[in-house]
Amino acid sequence: MLETSKISVLACIVIFMQLTQANSPSDLKQCAFNDSTCTTNFAKLLLKNKSKTGWPELKLIPFDPMRINSLILQPNPNSPISIGLKFKNIEILGLMNTQNVRVEGFTSDVKDPILLEGTLPQAIIRGPYEGSGTVLGLPFKGKGDCEIVLTNLKLTGHLHGKLINGYLSIDDVSLTMSLPDKVHFKFGGLFDGNKDLGDTANAFVNDNWREIFESMKDDMALAFAKIVKEITKTALGSVQYKELFKEQ
Repeated sequence: MLETSKISVLACIVIFMQLTQANSPSDLKQCAFNDSTCTTNFAKLLLKNKSKTGWPELKLIPFDPMRINSLILQPNPNSPISIGLKFKNIEILGLMNTQNVRVEGFTSDVKDPILLEGTLPQAIIRGPYEGSGTVLGLPFKGKGDCEIVLTNLKLTGHLHGKLINGYLSIDDVSLTMSLPDKVHFKFGGLFDGNKDLGDTANAFVNDNWREIFESMKDDMALAFAKIVKEITKTALGSVQYKELFKEQ
């Protein structure tokens, strides 16, 4: 048992050294196809060591913070809580601290979806917004800075792709979000800057965070899925698929 533990530690050290010292994708051949333990460990190190800097040789952009030009969350007219939000030039922080990471499905033929799963202890979405709608019959209107903090948010994604001329092409990404342990909203500029009304509205929104999250999570998941697709499609499609893995 002790010998197995030594081997596992040694393997992690080797993977860490390869990741931090790699200058090109071809320098990394530590995982075999369908080795979910290895690809999961690699993903953890990638999140820790490349989230701030990216990986130019693999065309992987920095992703913590992840910067997004536009994010639109549509109102739900059939819900008692219906808020439409439009964000511009926002940041999403917290991806580098993802826990309970699981990566499966990197097979030689990629016939089945690739699974990406993890839990963000704290995900923060912040930036300028415009919003309007109703919350349990009460009006909601604002324009200014916004911060949304999601605690223990579990994300489960599936990459659907195929091999074209030896390159992995990502056609679609499906993503689901669990109900976080807590969501805290802070909207600035509510009701033309009226502090009393703004404080009351923020307090009311946070008292009903579950209902508000449920009303917007599908649009939020779609937005996140598009981001994941753009990043993975560029990175995975920049080099021959087989070069990313250990030769059999």
